[in-house]
Amino acid sequence: MKVSLKKSFGLGVLAFAPYPIMLVMQAFFANALSVEEVGIFASISIFCSVILAVTNWGTDKYIISKKNIENEEIDEVFSFEFFYCLFGYLLTLIFLRNYANEVIGLQNSKIFEYPNLNVFWAAIGFVFFYNPLSKSKAILEKKLRYFEAYIPLLCANIIGGIFGVGLFLTGFGVWSMILWRLSVYLIEMIILLLISPYRPKIHFKFLKKPDFLSYCLPFFLAGLLSFIILNADYIMVRKLLGPKELALYWMAFSVSHILIAFREIISRFLLPALSRLHEDQQKIILFGKINAALQLLAVIVVIVVTFWSDYGFVFVFGEKWSDAVPLFIVLVYAALLKLLAGLSGPLLFSLMNTRVNLNISLLNAVILVPIVYISIIIGGLFGAVIGVLVSQIILTVYAFQTGVKNVTGLGVLSYFSYLTINIIICASLYFLALQFLGEIGVLARVYLTLFTIVFAMVSFRWSNIFKYLSDGVTYLKDIH
Repeated sequence: MKVSLKKSFGLGVLAFAPYPIMLVMQAFFANALSVEEVGIFASISIFCSVILAVTNWGTDKYIISKKNIENEEIDEVFSFEFFYCLFGYLLTLIFLRNYANEVIGLQNSKIFEYPNLNVFWAAIGFVFFYNPLSKSKAILEKKLRYFEAYIPLLCANIIGGIFGVGLFLTGFGVWSMILWRLSVYLIEMIILLLISPYRPKIHFKFLKKPDFLSYCLPFFLAGLLSFIILNADYIMVRKLLGPKELALYWMAFSVSHILIAFREIISRFLLPALSRLHEDQQKIILFGKINAALQLLAVIVVIVVTFWSDYGFVFVFGEKWSDAVPLFIVLVYAALLKLLAGLSGPLLFSLMNTRVNLNISLLNAVILVPIVYISIIIGGLFGAVIGVLVSQIILTVYAFQTGVKNVTGLGVLSYFSYLTINIIICASLYFLALQFLGEIGVLARVYLTLFTIVFAMVSFRWSNIFKYLSDGVTYLKDIH
């Protein structure tokens, strides 16, 4: 058991290791380039996120979840997704290229004059084909070969980072940041294909099409909705406030949402683990323990981020990014809620239920735009992040009250009360300190930190998560 725990910890570190490297590279470019130049990269990064969303059919989850899947069916899944991505790439190049240039802001940018613009669109092809060509990761995870599944991304970030710094030192400016990010996709795909135990093949016989489409269609539709959702807040910030404000918002959002990497990593481990459990009660107990442990860790993050971001964020990214600090704090709260809420996915997916995922995307598409728009009009850039937090709270309540509660019998209060009360206490104390002190000094921050730590310890003993961590039987009694 000790060996297993040690191995699991090592794999977790390996899976998370690329993200600190990405943060270091982001900090390097944030200090080296102007806010406006980072704003150009932000627009391109957002565009890449949209591509990844609309080309993701969730077939990796299908491969992992389905027991005894044959290689022929993996080939069919891969072929379907590959030709879909090829069609999307050609469609974008032929019909949507000029529109995309205008939306991203490349049309009037001097750095994207011919032939640079053609180079950019050629490199974007790596992003379009990332989902099908990285299918080897799901195959490795299916076989529980996590080391081989996660080492390619780490290597890709190291090699891509060296490549990006080299380009900057030779005078490529903002291009070095763009090519750094795109090179990571390409390098990871190449390594995965080289080490994969089975390389999916293209063929035109889709004998199993109804099987994987019925599972993956909700993911696909959710991806199409994400085209709007992932762009909406950024587009509104850019149109209503300007490119500099977009850069500040993107920096705060991207750094805070590195926390979401934990969700993806845990989900990668959790879905295969849950799929191998035969009893639903065993799945529920495991889900409850992980939720409880993550709430405890999330509260520690809340305390540190709330009272010490003013120093840490500026130290890492530079004084010119100080206006992004309040945005970062609020977006960390939203990211932590998204982290815990997202873990409901593996529980529901292991029961072959993907419809909740689509319903959440539908709800997000309906509420995000009006909430963020009104928030920007009322509160400017800070209003935008408040809008994101409010919409995330609504989505979290919906996901747990309509999805998880149907499975476990427990709703959002059982899974989020400890984190929520501590966020409220920390945010309230920080706001009151700013109102009465104007500028919060180091000593005041120390006192505030100690007070919230004591409150977190007391509320931990009072909360449900103490019982759930110590005794799975108690958790089941609460369910029944």
